[in-house]
Amino acid sequence: LPPITALFAATIIHYGKNKQIQLAILILITALFAILTANRAHLYASPITLWQDNINRNEQCWTAHNSYAVQVLEQNPSADPAPLIHHFNRAIQLNPDYALAYRNLGRLLAREGNFKQAIPLLRKAVQLQDSSDENYKQLGLALAQTGEIKEALANLARAFKIDAFDPETRLAIAQGMQKLKRYESAISWYSDALLLTPNDPGIYYLMSQ
Repeated sequence: LPPITALFAATIIHYGKNKQIQLAILILITALFAILTANRAHLYASPITLWQDNINRNEQCWTAHNSYAVQVLEQNPSADPAPLIHHFNRAIQLNPDYALAYRNLGRLLAREGNFKQAIPLLRKAVQLQDSSDENYKQLGLALAQTGEIKEALANLARAFKIDAFDPETRLAIAQGMQKLKRYESAISWYSDALLLTPNDPGIYYLMSQ
């Protein structure tokens, strides 16, 4: 596009004061930009097509690989995990210090029940970015699902220290306390979670167990 624009500009200069030719060239430039914009408009119709276009244009953009996979999961939680795992792995390959990709890949693998691979990835995310409550929370949730309750609670406590207003963290701590049979603490944490989400029937159900 820049060479075409430069050609038009040179033509305008060449014809000097010929206003009709200059006007015609300006109309052509405007029409060209309008056509190009229309041809690419569909790419911005959704975040998925936007990030896919980014990957097509620059396959080595790690944020594009990560964001594409995240958007697919958000719009279709039951999507085939294999291509998404590929994109998260590609983001890590391109930038081994990209904590977000480790967390997203670990979270996806944990969802698929592959805790053996998920937990080391979530630990790496914490190592790379220990200021993120989400990193600690996702590690804690994964550990809790494998029965490592005490370590899970330690990570969830770190998450809570960073962000005390995340109801999911409070709820996970409550469940951990309940599994350790520390019922008074569990009730207290369930009550705290209800303060943030008072209309969540799931919390009432868990409290009754």
